[in-house]
Amino acid sequence: AKLVSLAAHRAELLAEARSSAHRLELTLELAMALASSSSPRSVIQLLLSRTVVAVAADRVTLSRIEGDELVIEATYARSGELTWSGRRYSLDWLDGQPLVREALLTRKPVLGGRLDAGAAAPEFRDALAHVRQTATLPLMLGGEVAGTLVISRVEDRPFDGDDVSVLELMGNAAMLA
Repeated sequence: AKLVSLAAHRAELLAEARSSAHRLELTLELAMALASSSSPRSVIQLLLSRTVVAVAADRVTLSRIEGDELVIEATYARSGELTWSGRRYSLDWLDGQPLVREALLTRKPVLGGRLDAGAAAPEFRDALAHVRQTATLPLMLGGEVAGTLVISRVEDRPFDGDDVSVLELMGNAAMLA
């Protein structure tokens, strides 16, 4: 019995070490990108593309809050499609998206479920119709919510705590960019 528990403990430690190494690799890559680029757009593109890969997602959307509006900055899909939107929506629009609203109100990541495709802006309805799982991360700046990172999967595989650790790293880099 002791050998089994020792083997399980070793496997757990190895998994933790791999996860930490992965986060460190992402941190170094993002730091190098921030230091070497004079273009916030290129940093954001790298950030979004790496986020999709790092958490095996299908799409990620970066938004900022400006006054009483949510501004969709950019959306990146696994296919490599990057869309710079700049579209603005009243924060009241989020009443139709309770998962995003919860993340903004609690200032904590919200995992699970779908966004409401029917309540979404027309340009997002097709993409959201296929989404099975989401993670919404509020982006904090100076103690206030300054934006969101919404990550989605078509596969019905929920996001977990390891994903949140990576997303928080990416969210911090997004705020710097």
